[in-house]
Amino acid sequence: MNKSDMKYIAEGGHRVIYQTKDRLICKVPKNDRGLLESQNEYRIYNECREDIKQSLCPVVSFDDNRLYCKQAKSLSQMYEDGEIDFEEIERLIHSKWDVVVYLVMNFEIDEVELTLGSNWGMIDGELVIIDYGCLNGYED
Repeated sequence: MNKSDMKYIAEGGHRVIYQTKDRLICKVPKNDRGLLESQNEYRIYNECREDIKQSLCPVVSFDDNRLYCKQAKSLSQMYEDGEIDFEEIERLIHSKWDVVVYLVMNFEIDEVELTLGSNWGMIDGELVIIDYGCLNGYED
C-alpha cells in the first residue's frame, strides 16, 4: 500500500502512523529503532499468552517493514476530546497492571512507556495497549 493511499494520523520519534482505507493503522518506521519497535510488537503479539493478547491492540500483519494493526482511540485523544479525565486514565491503566508486569518481565518492554495514556486505547469499549514495542534500555 502506498503512503499516498493512507491518511496521516500522527508520528513519534521513530514511527509515522497512518490510517488505511480499510481503517487499519499502519506504523511506518522512520529509522532502525522504529523498525525494531514494529518487529517487537509483531513478535510480542504472536508469542504472548492468550489472556495477555486480549489486552494488546491486535496486529493484523507485518509486511514490507510496515506493521498493520486494528484501529483504537488513544486514551490521550479521549482526554483531549473531554470523554475521560486524568484520574480515569490512571484507573484504567492500573486495572491492567498485571499485563504491564507480564510484558516487562517476559519481553523486556520499557515500563515507563507502558504507563503513558498515549500508548493505551479503546477498541469496542475494551482497553488495549496500542504501542508496546519499546524495549527497556534501548539506546539510539
